[in-house]
Amino acid sequence: MTIGLDLSVIQTPHRMRGIGATAINFVKNIPESIKAEHRFVLYLYEKDREEALSVLDLSGLNYEVRSLSEANRSQLVFRGKLRRLNAIFNMLSGFIKLYKGDDRITNLTGIQSFLQFDQMRPLPQSKNVKTALVLYDIIPYVMEADYLWSYKTARNHQLRRRSALKRHFQRQRYAFKNRVISKRADLLIAISQHTKNDFVKYLGVNPSKITVVHLGVDLVASNTVAKTPKFNRYMQNSWGYFPEPVDLTAKPYLLFVGGADPRRKLKELVAAYNNLRAQGHDIRLVLVGDTMKGPQAIPTADTQEYVAASSYLEDIVFLGFVTDEQKDWLYQNTLAFVFPSVYEGFGLPVLEAMNYGARVITYENSSIKEVAGDLPFYAKDFASIFAAVKGLLDKDSPADLNKYRKATQDHLKSFSWSHTTTKIIKLLSQ
Repeated sequence: MTIGLDLSVIQTPHRMRGIGATAINFVKNIPESIKAEHRFVLYLYEKDREEALSVLDLSGLNYEVRSLSEANRSQLVFRGKLRRLNAIFNMLSGFIKLYKGDDRITNLTGIQSFLQFDQMRPLPQSKNVKTALVLYDIIPYVMEADYLWSYKTARNHQLRRRSALKRHFQRQRYAFKNRVISKRADLLIAISQHTKNDFVKYLGVNPSKITVVHLGVDLVASNTVAKTPKFNRYMQNSWGYFPEPVDLTAKPYLLFVGGADPRRKLKELVAAYNNLRAQGHDIRLVLVGDTMKGPQAIPTADTQEYVAASSYLEDIVFLGFVTDEQKDWLYQNTLAFVFPSVYEGFGLPVLEAMNYGARVITYENSSIKEVAGDLPFYAKDFASIFAAVKGLLDKDSPADLNKYRKATQDHLKSFSWSHTTTKIIKLLSQ
């Protein structure tokens, strides 16, 4: 069988997020038995194609690369006093594409099944091709207060009627697009039971159409001692924030990896850290992620101001983007990985931290307990984060840590990228 894979997500900012990790690890972990049985067509944009291919493990894979066309996202049809109609025209064009199919894909010759990793991307239209879509979450819709407001919520925030209607329309458009794409797919693959439940509850998707396939991790020995890499932190000078060398072996540190959007309660983590420092615990807080380049890079204004006002800002280490080697070392050597997220489609950072033997402090919600079980410390606010870290500082022992690491390795055996890839390909083959 020939399977088409849209891998364009690794040529966009999605590459540094869960969507990109899913696409990369899917290809990387195709078992040899499947490589011998199936052929793959990889769809990529022509620009930076070689760089994208370099991050994939294509050894032994029978594959062909086809180019995606650079479809125009918008067109200037109306001018002058009618120019405002362009937005309506392009919006309607976008809706039409949902039904007509992905206009970037012009060649489906020989393909029996097609897998799309981006749940917001229109699927190619062909009666002879079985289409499958990976579902991650509908966070912007579920967490209305922080993302896509309804008309009522917008009005409660003192927006005028016109602005409130615009916000409400954006919310409905997001839901409509997800419904249409999900309906057009022959197969839906949810990364967690919680994600499946949300698509059924909020969007009315037929549950019989959705199969849950958990994501995976590449198992490593938690006692592996990695060579200490060099790190640069973002420090402020008169010109802004610029990277300079930092030694992370000097004192214990708490670790956060991810974005700082509203569902990640970074303020609560910093509040817990401030309280730990105020009680005399000499530790650092290390922040990793694309937006972690100093307080001013944090996208939410209140969090930005709160972090910048910390009395211990000197010991809050902003690393920004890190390499895989650096991230591995950070997970292996942290006092605890703290992930105060109120909603996750899966919770891959939690499993990654556990994979390296790191203690995990996180919030019990959405899919996190589904995938992590009872192994993390479950907190609910800054006070319980503080209590969990203080407990580790006061009571944790090498014997306790070894017992925890043994338990995590046993638990993670059921979360294998090879298993994920194999199950998805079997679904495509049915």
